Amino acid sequence: MNLLDINLIAFSVMDSQVSYLELIATFFCLISVYFATKENILTWPTGILNEFGFFCLFFQVNLYAGMLLQILFFIVTLYGWYFWKKIKIESPVINIKQLQLIWLVILIVAGTFIFNFLVSHLHILIPGIIQQPAVQSVLDSLVAVTSIAATYLLAKKILFAWVLWILVDLMSISLFVSQQLYLVAIEYSIFMILAFYGYFRWRKDCVQ
Repeated sequence: MNLLDINLIAFSVMDSQVSYLELIATFFCLISVYFATKENILTWPTGILNEFGFFCLFFQVNLYAGMLLQILFFIVTLYGWYFWKKIKIESPVINIKQLQLIWLVILIVAGTFIFNFLVSHLHILIPGIIQQPAVQSVLDSLVAVTSIAATYLLAKKILFAWVLWILVDLMSISLFVSQQLYLVAIEYSIFMILAFYGYFRWRKDCVQ
C-alpha cells in the first residue's frame, strides 16, 4: 500500500474521492497551523511533515507552483524552527513597518511574475519529469509567493503574517475547488478561521 499515491482512496464525498495522501497532509497542516496560533515551536516539525505530503500531492495534480512552494516552505521552516529556538519563543510580537509593507508588496508582485514564468514552463524545461503543463499557474504562483512571505513573517513573529495567511486561504479555497480537491478546500476554510484566531491572539501580545 503506497500512501503517497493519490490514487489510493481513503473515502468518497459525493462525487469526489479523497486519497490517503490528501488526508495525511491535511491532518499535519491543521496541527501545524494550530501550534502556530499558540506560538508553539511544534508548528515547525509538524510543518515539515505537512510540506512533504503536499509536495507529493501537488506533483500528482500538476499544481507545480504549490509543489515548488513546499521546497521553499521547508527552507523557511528550518529557519523558523532555528529562530524560535534561538529566541526561546518569548520574543514579543511586533507590527510591520510601513517601508517593510511597501517592499513586501513589491516582492510579492515580482515574485509571482517570476514564479509563474517558471512553473508555466516546467513541462518544457524538464519534460522527462514534468509531462503536463501547469494548471492555473498565475493564481497558484500568487498563492505560493504570498505563502512564502507569510511564513517568513511568522518566523519573525510579525503580526501581519496572519493578514497574509487570510488572503492565502481565500485564494487557495478557490484554487482547490477548481481542481476538485474538496478536502483541501475545506481544510483551507478551517485555516482561515484559525488565521483570524491567530491574528487576534497575536495582537494581544503585540508590543509595537
